[in-house]
Amino acid sequence: MVTAWLKHIDAYVKTWEEFAVLAREGLDRLEDTVETDHDVEPEWFIKNTEAHTLAPAITEAVYKALSSPPDDNERHSATAPHDLTRLEEINANDFRYSRTRVTVVIDKDNRVQKVWNTPELGNARSVICLDAWPSMPEFHQNVGENLELKKLMTEGERERWRRFERGLEVVQIGDSARPAGSEYAVKHYFNSEEVRVVIEWLRTIFDEDFRAVIAPSRVEEEVQEMMRHVEIEDPDEWTMHHGEEKSRGEFSEEPVGFVTNCIDPGDDYVLDLLAAQGLDATPHTVDCRDCGGSGCQKCGGTGERRARGRGFEGPDADKAQEILDGLRANHTNQCVGRWARKPGQEGVRSLVFVRTDTVDDILVDKTIPDPWVFGDKQQAAIDYLRKHPKTTLKETKEGIETQFDSGVAKESVRETFKKLIEHGVAERSEGTGAYGADEYRLTSSVPEHGLVKYPELNRRKSPTDPL
Repeated sequence: MVTAWLKHIDAYVKTWEEFAVLAREGLDRLEDTVETDHDVEPEWFIKNTEAHTLAPAITEAVYKALSSPPDDNERHSATAPHDLTRLEEINANDFRYSRTRVTVVIDKDNRVQKVWNTPELGNARSVICLDAWPSMPEFHQNVGENLELKKLMTEGERERWRRFERGLEVVQIGDSARPAGSEYAVKHYFNSEEVRVVIEWLRTIFDEDFRAVIAPSRVEEEVQEMMRHVEIEDPDEWTMHHGEEKSRGEFSEEPVGFVTNCIDPGDDYVLDLLAAQGLDATPHTVDCRDCGGSGCQKCGGTGERRARGRGFEGPDADKAQEILDGLRANHTNQCVGRWARKPGQEGVRSLVFVRTDTVDDILVDKTIPDPWVFGDKQQAAIDYLRKHPKTTLKETKEGIETQFDSGVAKESVRETFKKLIEHGVAERSEGTGAYGADEYRLTSSVPEHGLVKYPELNRRKSPTDPL
C-alpha cells in the first residue's frame, strides 16, 4: 500500500526499506512529498490492486512516526488527518463529516504493529456505543477523547434490571484473574483440579440444568473431558471459548452456567495503545531465573523475563494496567452475558458461576471462596463417611489409617468433618455415639474430588430463586 503510493506520487524513494531508513533520518525532501496534497483520480484506487484510499494518510503517519523518537518500549507512533475520498459522485465529501484521523504504531524493526482509522466526530450530535462492555481505553482510541459520555442508566438501575427483569445472577468464585491464554498461563493459573471440582459440584447440585461452559481455547478440550466425566452429553456442543462469545445465543435459556479463567491479550496490545496515546509505562520484568540475567534461549537472549502478575512500571503504569484489565473484563463480561438473553420471558432465569475476578463488579451478586480440593486423607475420610450413615472420629480414623504409611491423626479427621459441616453437607450429633462420642453424617451428596463453599446451594437451593 505505502510503496504503491510512493510510486504513484513519484517520491524520492519507492521501496519500504528505503522509505523507513530515510524517514528515521528525517529527510526534509521526503517529508515535503508525503505531506503534500496530491490530486488523485478515483480510477487509481479502483484499478491498482495495491492501492488503498487510506494510503496517503498512512504514509504520512508512518513518516511522522519513524522521524520521531521512540518510547521506552521502542515503539514509534504518530497521527495524520485524512479526508476520506468517496469514489462515487455524491455531495458527501464535506470534510466535516468525512475526515478521519489515522494513527500508526511501528516497532524498532520498522514493522507496523497497529493502525487506527478514527472518524472525526466533532460535528456528530450523538454517538451510540453498541458494545455493552467496551474496553474504555480502546473505546477512546477509536472515537476520540473529547466526547461527553452520558450514561442512560445508573449502576443501581442496571443491577436491578439485570437481576429482576433479565433474570441473570452471577456468583464469582475466588479473587484471582487466572489468565489462561498461553502455555505459560495455563501451567501457572488454570488449575485443572479446581476446575474439575467446580464442574462436578455444579452437576451434583443442578443435575441436567447444568451443561454449558465457557473456557479459554487452550483448555477447552480438557474442560470437555471433565464434562464427559460427569455425564454431560455432547460437551463439544455445550462449550464456547473466549474470543468467539460476542452475539452468541446458544446459552440464552440455560438455567446454570460456568465461565472459567480469562484470556490475556499479551503485552503488544497494551504497548501499542500506550504508544498511540503517548503514555509512559513499561512491562515489569525480573532477571531470568535460568541464566541469571546473562541471556539464554528461554528469555530470548534479553536476560529478563516478565514478572508474575503482569504488572507495569513508570508514570503511567496505572493506565497500562487499566488497558490490560479493560480487555480482560470485556471478554469476561461478554461471556457472562451469553446467559439469560430473553429478558421478561417468564421462567427464564440463569445463575452463572465465574472463576475469575476480571468480571465487572456491577455484574457480581455474590463472591465465594476458591474450591476445596480434597487431599488423599480427606478423600479417604469422606469416602468412609459416604459408606457409613453415622460414624465417630475414632471409627473413621481406625477405618482408614491402614491406607497410609504415616497413619491418620484423629485431629485430621476432625478438621475434615468440620469443613464438611461449614460447607453445608454434613452435621454433627453431640454425644450420641459409643461412650458419648459425637457422631457425624452426610446431609447432602458430596462430589467426588472436592466441594465449593456455598452452604445455601449445598442444601439444594433452587437455581431459579434469587440469591
